Order: sequence, then structure tokens, then C-alpha cells
Amino acid sequence: MKDKTELDYISLPSTVESVGTQSFSGCTSLTRIDLPNVTTLGQSVFEGCTSLASALLGGVATIPANAFRNCYNLESVILPAHKVKTVGDYAFSMCYKLTQVSTESYDYVNLPAVTRIGLGAFSGAVALKRVVCPNLVDMDASAFASCYELTSVSLPKVTRLQPSCFLGNRSLTDVYVPEVFFINTNVFNGCTSLKTLALPKIQRIQQRAFAKTRSLETLDLGADLESIGNEVFYDDDASARNTDKLTIILRGRKWYDNEGNSSSSNNWDIWKAFNYNLEESEAYFQFKNMYVLPEISADFQQYVQYSFGTGDYILDL
Repeated sequence: MKDKTELDYISLPSTVESVGTQSFSGCTSLTRIDLPNVTTLGQSVFEGCTSLASALLGGVATIPANAFRNCYNLESVILPAHKVKTVGDYAFSMCYKLTQVSTESYDYVNLPAVTRIGLGAFSGAVALKRVVCPNLVDMDASAFASCYELTSVSLPKVTRLQPSCFLGNRSLTDVYVPEVFFINTNVFNGCTSLKTLALPKIQRIQQRAFAKTRSLETLDLGADLESIGNEVFYDDDASARNTDKLTIILRGRKWYDNEGNSSSSNNWDIWKAFNYNLEESEAYFQFKNMYVLPEISADFQQYVQYSFGTGDYILDL
């Protein structure tokens, strides 16, 4: 059936339980799919079905790689949310109108049984507004990149945020990731509406993780922070930078450089984390408040005071 451009509807007999790789890819007139008894789908099964608006999948446990990639008009996928455990690489990438992947009871992405979401799985799904995956533990890079209308994400069991997973999500305001201990590069780069973020278990933050977060007002970095990469708040538009309105809360007792050294005299990488090189001259960020606990040494507090400009930005709790 691949590339059958005249095909506009699919409803398979109840005896059909498997649909193979690329079976209906490129069927550009296909608008609706009803597969209530199918339990297995092959990769790219509906890729490029550019007119497809809705799909009913009754028994699948895995949405394979590229399954609905480039289905530009796909709005909803109704499935047994309690069965789906895996969403493969680029499964819903570039589904511009997609808002619902769940049972009929929810009008957003609600996948309570999913434990893995693959590379770029929802990238470019610009109409998504909310994501709830309470048992997700493994989310690959760019999973929700360029989801411009996404406002809310709840991922209570995710521990690592991989590169660019929320890159460019300019409407994102509500992020719940209480177990995250590692944030990779560019995770929140371009999340220009994000105002508050709590990371109670964060240990490591990589380069440009918060670049262009121009509305960020409060960043709580918990009690376990060990290292921060360079240019965390990088912004190539100095006039749009918002760090003078940002309150950072540091609760940790130890700081490490990028090589894992914890010497109190080696704080150069920490300094670079909150500053960046502009036309080969050092540009200092000014923060609204910087809270540090008394357990951090007086020497380091003085060092931070020097790095951030004035003592007015250092408040002991």
C-alpha cells in the first residue's frame, strides 16, 4: 500500500494484528486510520501521510521510529495509554497540528505507562501544549525540541535531561522534574517564557543549558550541585539578557570544576559558568539576588562577590 496516493481511509479486519514497515507511508490522501486490534507496527508505517488527521490504535505497546513522521495534519492519536511503553525515534516529528496522544479522556499527551521516549520523538510538534508522563525514565535528545506552544511538562521520574530536549520551546512556563540530577547542553535554550525552575536534586549542568531564558526569575539549584558548564546563561543579544532580574539559590557545600577537582582555590570554571566572553572582553552578569548557605566557605563567598560585582548580590540564609 506504500505511496497509494488515492487511499483515504484504513480500517483493517479484527484478525490483523501486525502492520509492517512502511506499509502505508507516503499515502498522501489518507485522512483516518482505525486499527483497534493491531498490536505491532513497523517503522515508518505512516510516515509522510500528509493529510492524515486522526488515528485509532487499539492495542500497541510501542510507537516505532518514524511511525507518524511528517504527518503534517495529524491532530490526535487515540491509543491504550496504559499499554504504550515506548515512543520511538522521531515517531511524531514534524506533526505540526498534533495536540493529543492518549486515551479519549485527555486532550494532550498523557502516557502513564511510557518509560522511554526516543530521539526527537516529538520534535517540531509545534501545537503540543501539555505533556504528562509519570513513569518516563529515559528521554533522548531533542525529544520535545521546537514544540513552540508547549506550556507544561510533568516528568516526575526522569533523572537526566539530554541535549536540546526542550530547545526553542518559547511558551514553556511549567516544568516539573524533581528527580533530575544531570542537565545536558542546550536543554532549555530559547525557553523565553520560563520564569521559575526548581531542581532539588541537580548535580551537574552542562554548557548553555539556560541560554536565552530571558524571563527566568528564580532558579533553585538545590543542595547537591557539583559543577556547572561554561556559558550557562549565554545570550547573543545583550539587550535581551535578563540576568539582572534573576534570583539564584545555591544550597550546596561543594563545588567542582569540569575536571572534578574540588579545591577551594580552583573556582575559575565556576566563574566562567555565570559569565561569557564578549568580543574578547570579560562581561559580568549582574544578578538580582544570589543566596548562598553559610556552609560555603567565606573565601568562596568573597570570590563569588567579586565575580558578580557587588556584595549586594550575596545574601546569607
